[in-house]
Amino acid sequence: MRPKSYQHVYIEQGKKVVEKTEAQGFLLWLYISVTGRITRSLLRCRLFSRLYGWYQGSFLSRQKINKFIAKHDIAMRDFIVPIGGYSSFNEFFCRSLVAGARSIDSQQRVLVSPADGKCWALPEVTKESTFFVKQHNFSLRDLLRDDALADYFNGGSLFLLRLAPYDYHRFHAPISGIYTAPRSLNGTLESVNPIAFKAGGMPLTENERQLIVIETPLFKGKIAMMPVGAMCVGKIGYSVCLPGQLSKGDELGYFAFGGSSIVLLLPKGVLCVRADLAAYTARGFEVAIKMGESLGSFID
Repeated sequence: MRPKSYQHVYIEQGKKVVEKTEAQGFLLWLYISVTGRITRSLLRCRLFSRLYGWYQGSFLSRQKINKFIAKHDIAMRDFIVPIGGYSSFNEFFCRSLVAGARSIDSQQRVLVSPADGKCWALPEVTKESTFFVKQHNFSLRDLLRDDALADYFNGGSLFLLRLAPYDYHRFHAPISGIYTAPRSLNGTLESVNPIAFKAGGMPLTENERQLIVIETPLFKGKIAMMPVGAMCVGKIGYSVCLPGQLSKGDELGYFAFGGSSIVLLLPKGVLCVRADLAAYTARGFEVAIKMGESLGSFID
């Protein structure tokens, strides 16, 4: 049975929900036990993720799909299903939405969630900011590996969108603007499940990730968007050619198999974070959110 201290509770439609973590027993062993930590050093390497990604992309994996859908009660009416079904678990994992399955907040000055997932919202990110556990401080310099950008975003707003394996795994433009080509930041491939944070890890600053800078006409400045890889994520791919101009809600990219995360950073004084997101984060809770829902409004 999972230790109570490692139970993860999030908020969905105003109610507390205990998260059903995929392979939670395995994750607890991997991050808490001595033998698990030794094994983890092998599993977090790029070679393992490529091999596992190959399996998930093969026809051998398709037999898992129906059980996975039933276990997590996935609303398949929201997704495009190929004639004859998905050829592999990875094709299912990277499934596309049907038109109109998500409502994009059309208000011009609203920043929207780029993905389905659990949202952690910090109206003011500082050296004292933490995720899930208080004893592990967060570093913008470690996240961005760019001193100038770290100074630029210090004191600004940060959103962490955590995607569980059962979530929709394509990500979209959170605002209209010009998007730079992604810059890769090499790292390991730790799990992004809260268990990893609570066990002492900091996946956001340790994991392989990519940095995209957005320029929007809504204010004179920059927004940083960072897709973050995770254990068993074989690929972060893009649906469009970058650099380029995107409209809010446009599909931007996708994650191959595995849980993943997206970080958004905004400079100080430009965004009013949605009140309930900020309040629940201050109490230590993530909030379930869908792609296209408001994260906050730009200040006039």
